[in-house]
Amino acid sequence: MPKIRLVAQSVLNARQVTTTLFAALVAFAIPSRASATDTEGRIGFDFRLRQPRVLSLARLHWSHHPEANEDAPPAADTEASVPAAAPPAPAGEGNTSPDLGFDLLGPGSSAEQAVAVDEGKVKLRRKMLTYHPLLGIGLLVCETATIVLGQLNYYDRFGGGPSSGRYEMAHAVLAGTTAALFVGTGLLAILAPDPIGKAHQGFDRVMLHKIGMFTAAAGMVAEIVLGIYTTHREGYLNQESYARAHLIIGYTTLAATYVGVGSIVF
Repeated sequence: MPKIRLVAQSVLNARQVTTTLFAALVAFAIPSRASATDTEGRIGFDFRLRQPRVLSLARLHWSHHPEANEDAPPAADTEASVPAAAPPAPAGEGNTSPDLGFDLLGPGSSAEQAVAVDEGKVKLRRKMLTYHPLLGIGLLVCETATIVLGQLNYYDRFGGGPSSGRYEMAHAVLAGTTAALFVGTGLLAILAPDPIGKAHQGFDRVMLHKIGMFTAAAGMVAEIVLGIYTTHREGYLNQESYARAHLIIGYTTLAATYVGVGSIVF
């Protein structure tokens, strides 16, 4: 009979130890519910262990059966043995995560710094620069005809035969028309508004156009001055020399005009 009682007591003690171990495992495996929410929106968990109901029932059982506590190990204070989790850091302190916000276009590209464009000026510029190449083509045709008539007039006057003067009036009319077209075409480009202000892009078709037309403008002025002076040298021996220089400047001006107009139109 004492042996049966001893076996029963051992079974009871083993049962109490098993209950204690199971309660401790449950306490370690299940954290308490979320305690707070930090400033970044992430839920922070408080991993301090709470005393499970099973462990409370076991302690209550041992208090009513002191004879079972003689061989049972003392219960560990799980709440004191596990350190409390550190409180979440305040916003802006210790947060070393990189800022993922960035400006794709770089600094100074916000909408507040956008250039205000005058739509009226844009339309006016488009219209003026539409007529500009058309007048340029007309200028090229008229100037070519002027050079042809000027060459014929030179042969008529200084070719060795009698001078008929049949090309003088046509050459003068075409020369005046060419000068008027040149001035009008140039004014369309110069007076066209530029509301956007395009930056210089280096040597390109536009730059070649400007070089050609500025050269043609200088030649046009020289032709007008020299043509008038050559007409007033009628009867002088050096009139042919001035007429030849006038013709050479005319060909040079025509070549510069072809370069200027061709770089834009063709």
